[in-house]
Amino acid sequence: MKDTLILLCILAVAVAIYWPILRIARKDIADRANAGLGNGMLYAVLLLPLFGPIIYLLLRSRFRV
Repeated sequence: MKDTLILLCILAVAVAIYWPILRIARKDIADRANAGLGNGMLYAVLLLPLFGPIIYLLLRSRFRV
């Protein structure tokens, strides 16, 4: 039971960190799609486990239109 509670806490912290980053990324994805640009590289970076969204924030200027 204690292990399940710890796992749920870790999951809640991960969602709290990644949710705002993904909200920013959704806007950039929509802007790129409207400009006719592909989003493949952006999706690839965001799907990297643990560090993908953080890398995206550091390199965000390269992904914006």
